[in-house]
Amino acid sequence: MEVSTELFRSAWRKFPTGVTVITTGDEGGGVQGMTVASVLSVSSQPPMVLVSVGRQQQTFGNLEREGRFGLNFLSDAQTDWAEFFALPAGERTADPPGSYRVAQSGVGIIEGSLAFLDCHVVTKHDAGDHVLFVAQVDAAEGREGSPLVYLEGEYLSLDQDPA
Repeated sequence: MEVSTELFRSAWRKFPTGVTVITTGDEGGGVQGMTVASVLSVSSQPPMVLVSVGRQQQTFGNLEREGRFGLNFLSDAQTDWAEFFALPAGERTADPPGSYRVAQSGVGIIEGSLAFLDCHVVTKHDAGDHVLFVAQVDAAEGREGSPLVYLEGEYLSLDQDPA
């Protein structure tokens, strides 16, 4: 039985995920990013993570060239950041919705994120129309707060009262 793209995506919409933005340097020395739900912790010794990025994404080319990325775990007050970086770069008509700073490594740290991991790619694996980037964490920071969650095509806060 073949699984349609629509059915596959529909099934995954039932699975709640935290919302992250990965940031990379770009060819002009600036910072680019994309909203990503496909991330996971791989190892604690050494600290390593995995991100899945579609080959068609601008961020894919930046990751290939730069070999590093920032992983920003968004708070429930940062829906605007998630929506901004969910758009293809060519469709973003405004500046980012808030402030960020640039890490020494050249990746962006979104102000107000619950956590930030500065990562360098150690290996990658082809996976259909995506590539899995496994990276070691070189630096990290974090703060208290409630995460932004994505479920059934909606951004949610864990602090929300149930309907």
